[in-house]
Amino acid sequence: MTRQFPRLRRRVAIAVVAVLLFGIAAWYAYPYFSFTERFRRSKPALDAYAAQVGRLGPTSLAKPPSRIGYFNVLKAEPLPHGFVLQSDYGNPFDWDGLAFSTARLPKYDDDETGNVTQIFTPLGGNWYEVFRP
Repeated sequence: MTRQFPRLRRRVAIAVVAVLLFGIAAWYAYPYFSFTERFRRSKPALDAYAAQVGRLGPTSLAKPPSRIGYFNVLKAEPLPHGFVLQSDYGNPFDWDGLAFSTARLPKYDDDETGNVTQIFTPLGGNWYEVFRP
């Protein structure tokens, strides 16, 4: 019985140290995987895709690539002056995405009854973050 107690204490101590080290690593790695950083690193690939869509037209949105930069693409939809890419970067129960538009997009896009259907947040250049409530 006396030999078992020190073993258990050692295992608990190792588990606590492992959890602490994992927490510290996650704290320092978060900025690397934040949305802002993912967008910054993906911007060249996103710009290349926007140029391709501009060259080929909206028919190229029918089969978007499954991944552009650090973003998984679920589907693409045309906009009057660009397109919207649905991505999986946000909450799994929300519709999140990126929009490219050569014309300025409004902050809130409403339907005929006045309900907000999309929220556009500028990211820089012609890119916007999209949220559909």
